[in-house]
Amino acid sequence: MLDSLTFGFLGGGNMASALIGGLVARGVPANAIRVVDPFEDARPRL
Repeated sequence: MLDSLTFGFLGGGNMASALIGGLVARGVPANAIRVVDPFEDARPRL
């Protein structure tokens, strides 16, 4: 079921990073996750 969804996050802080880590651990592909962050320095780690 999770592989048919696209997940989006506004902000890539600690909470989003933890949730994204859990999604990836459950097999959600990276191309099904979108993150918007206003801080350019934070974007590469997401």
